[in-house]
Amino acid sequence: MVDKAVMENASGRNTIWGSMGGTCKQILFSPHRFLMKPEFMLVCSVYAVTYGTANSMDTMSKRKVAAQQHRERIAKADPTYVMPPPSILAKYVSPATAQLLSTTAANMSSSMMKDSILAKMFGSGPARSFPLQSYGAFVCRDTITIAAGFTIPGPLSEVFHENSSWSKGNCEIAAQLLCPVSMQVICTPIHLMGLDYYNRPEVTFSDRVAFIKGQYAMVLVVRMARMLPAFGFGGLGNKYFRRTFKEKLDANPLPENVPHPHLPSIPRPHEIHVPPLPGAASTQGCLILGAAIDGGVFDGSEEEAGASGGVTC
Repeated sequence: MVDKAVMENASGRNTIWGSMGGTCKQILFSPHRFLMKPEFMLVCSVYAVTYGTANSMDTMSKRKVAAQQHRERIAKADPTYVMPPPSILAKYVSPATAQLLSTTAANMSSSMMKDSILAKMFGSGPARSFPLQSYGAFVCRDTITIAAGFTIPGPLSEVFHENSSWSKGNCEIAAQLLCPVSMQVICTPIHLMGLDYYNRPEVTFSDRVAFIKGQYAMVLVVRMARMLPAFGFGGLGNKYFRRTFKEKLDANPLPENVPHPHLPSIPRPHEIHVPPLPGAASTQGCLILGAAIDGGVFDGSEEEAGASGGVTC
């Protein structure tokens, strides 16, 4: 609704309020037709790709950090343990930067596809190729938007918490609602510039600045209203559901010794029979096997050897 209104207003085909009024009327009286419109499905696909990529990268980054911390604990407890060298990507790219770059790439590609299609649908004149200047403007706009929706709220909430009496939860809510909305002060003129390059490719730069000044206040209000539910409330809801599902998984871990329908059951250490080896090798082999399977349950004594001539761990 908002994207269509802004583009029709930029092309001169309709006003923002006239376009939004027509869309609201269709939502009330023909919601099934609205849900099947290309502009609605394009916007839904953009948010699905964006949140899916952000969540995936956040989970992967946290798992890599946890694995690195685990290896450091092993190295501290065992001086003979050799730490594997970190990858080049992990060495020079922080988890926050990795999330920003990957999410921006996903959002940018899907948003530019969406905006190019909508500009051809609701722009002025016949459909034509999208200019490079518009692509460049949308790249800058999407990078700022993703940073405001996923990267900046976390550090900003910590600043709020350190410099105020608010609880940590309230600081997270304030930062998540404030960042995407306030960043539209910067994103709105960039967005209008990209649209104007498509609608009026022949005008001078001063004419584009005059166009942005005339449209800025009204488009800013509309884009703020759009970003508040999209990345403000949407970001809070995304964090809540992820945290809730994670707590449920942590509270109900998969039980041990439950047979999998497609995998053989894992034998316990006392069920494993190791063939005898010359000398003390049998004891050493059982030690290694027991430690590998169950954290070490064989103390190496001869009394624990099986009567059949083998070693039973």
